[in-house]
Amino acid sequence: MKLKKIGILVFAYNRPSHLKRVLIALEDCKITSDITLIIDGPKNIGDKVNQKSMVLMANRFKKKNFKVICRKKNLGLSKSIIDGINKFSKKYEGIIILEDDVVPYKSFFLFIKNSFNHYKNREDIIAICGYQNKNFNSYKGNKIKTILLDNFTPWGWAISQKKWVSVYKKMRSSKYKASHNIPGFFKKYLNNSYHKKKGKKLWSLKFIYENYMSKKKYIYPNFSLVKNIGFDGTGVNSKITNKFDVKDRHPKQFYNLKKFNFDKKLSKNHNNFFEKNIKYFY
Repeated sequence: MKLKKIGILVFAYNRPSHLKRVLIALEDCKITSDITLIIDGPKNIGDKVNQKSMVLMANRFKKKNFKVICRKKNLGLSKSIIDGINKFSKKYEGIIILEDDVVPYKSFFLFIKNSFNHYKNREDIIAICGYQNKNFNSYKGNKIKTILLDNFTPWGWAISQKKWVSVYKKMRSSKYKASHNIPGFFKKYLNNSYHKKKGKKLWSLKFIYENYMSKKKYIYPNFSLVKNIGFDGTGVNSKITNKFDVKDRHPKQFYNLKKFNFDKKLSKNHNNFFEKNIKYFY
């Protein structure tokens, strides 16, 4: 079976107002790739009411390449995302993953597609991330530049089919163990007891762990190409904060994406950002 180029997955649960902003952004971006909205099953009557509103909203999103999947059973955020990526990675060469609190800009999709083309054969690069903290902008101007970093941010990201299959095999089979590859501020979260407690909510812990162990890196833009609107108290994991707000930018120009920037100072700054703020989303 020949795989299609890129598919977009949007994961949602019970936040109609957040999902509406994501769908509007997707419509404005005039996406030609297939888009699949996956709504996890309801837990209670309130969820059913919200999800009915979400389905009605999604049905007005009239695109030939758009479809909605409503799960009858509640899998939890972690299992819902992993199950969705596993299923659709069999259909596409690459998957773009959004959640209902991640609003993409047009430049996000340009960045992802260009990065796929340039880095799909780089074994040391595992995924492409769209978020960047507003205080991390190391470059002046309004052109998108590529940065290579050690940490993963699951707020608008993408991965190739081959790389997902490879890392998921490790996620299923291995157990956490101490390693000098893992930064100190992550060790609290990357252990079996924490994962057992938060397993239904935090799919990305095993993903992060395996990529640290394999010394994989992530492609980032030099400024954020998505906006996270989930730190308002409605998220499953996130706390209320404005620390992750970003400046609205809509660039269309790129530097040469075949060349990326990586140095110890950039990496250290990113580690410091994670160390100070990880408590808000894990």
